[in-house]
Amino acid sequence: MRKPRAGSMNSARAAFVAAAAVALAVIVSLGVTGPVAAAEVDTRIAVSVNLSGRDSAGVALAYRVREELRRSSVFREASRKEALLHIDLVTLDPDADDAGGGGRRTVAAVAFMMTNLQPFKKGDPQTWRDISFGHLGVRVVGISRVEQVAASIVATLDEELNRYREETQE
Repeated sequence: MRKPRAGSMNSARAAFVAAAAVALAVIVSLGVTGPVAAAEVDTRIAVSVNLSGRDSAGVALAYRVREELRRSSVFREASRKEALLHIDLVTLDPDADDAGGGGRRTVAAVAFMMTNLQPFKKGDPQTWRDISFGHLGVRVVGISRVEQVAASIVATLDEELNRYREETQE
């Protein structure tokens, strides 16, 4: 295995990749030799969608991202606790007013996070929080484009994960 570049982020990436490989090997081996048939083991990557926002277009966007994950052959929707990857959405209706106006678009901040699988160490901040990787962005999304943007978010997650794997491989 290639020696990680200087910096703790690369060490964290290498540790995550190693832990994920072990977890996948265990899942596959249990599916093949354990009491559960291999066809019943879902090997797709668990992803949570977490929304901070109450605007209607933002809620619709989070719903559509979850739908994209359900249709995916690579990812599956999961709870925050179960998931290895997280799509964090923060949304706000820029047209909202006190009279209840708005609802036609949202400003959405999108962040991709990864569960930190390193054991917690009190003196090591790299073990305290989830790991941010790849894409961070802000998008203005009209209600008529929610499905298209949701598909784009899941596709970007796939691209970022592939890039991450390439950077942390030998």
